[in-house]
Amino acid sequence: MAEAGGEAPRPGGAKRGRPLAIALAVAVSVAAVALVAGRFRPGGRLRAEVEADALKLYGRPASARLQADVMLPIMRDERFQARLPAASTEADRTRVAAELSHAGVARLDDAERLGLFEVRRAMANESPELCAGLWTGSLPPELLGAGLRGLDEKQQLVWIELSARAVAVELAAASPPPHVKAAARDAAFGELLARMPPAEREAFQRVVLGADRTPEGACRAFKAAGDAMGLVSPGARNVILRAGSNAELVDP
Repeated sequence: MAEAGGEAPRPGGAKRGRPLAIALAVAVSVAAVALVAGRFRPGGRLRAEVEADALKLYGRPASARLQADVMLPIMRDERFQARLPAASTEADRTRVAAELSHAGVARLDDAERLGLFEVRRAMANESPELCAGLWTGSLPPELLGAGLRGLDEKQQLVWIELSARAVAVELAAASPPPHVKAAARDAAFGELLARMPPAEREAFQRVVLGADRTPEGACRAFKAAGDAMGLVSPGARNVILRAGSNAELVDP
């Protein structure tokens, strides 16, 4: 799977591929943190509290209303509550929602996964620090919040809707999610590398192989992958997003 500039990354297994898997998946956990914003208390004030916290997070009333619309049924769902420990804390709810959201991305359709990825690409334009963090997974809460607030209203609504859908479909799942063969993943990532301009491919591989550990390099790699994603075949793109988002579902 070698290309000019080095060996193709293997995101589902070897260490060299882990950054891209993080880049594709880390914001799913961001979404889960956002989705459980609001103090989980019984009574009529729950919606108001969820909306108030979401308004602080997103800065737009429409986004805050949608957050409450999609998240309140999940928060009240007996299947969600059954996964929480007794006397659960906000940290417990965040953790469970993050786990469900990550797992549920594997059950979204290809267009939905691509929609989430495109929103992450938009977040990367907010700042070089956020862009690098989307690649490395090192994202302080204030940086994440700035990225979410920096999205336009349509992007925020897509983000909230699809992230909540990932949680909901995982809660409702009755069978294992689909898996990806390692050979298919490797072929798809080989195509991704081949679509990068030579300079970007070389810079991308330096980051993936650990030769460049700078924030600037991480951001450049994330953007190179995003740009090349639009040039690969739809089949390769779907495999990349599926394998990158849920590397644990890649089979030998």
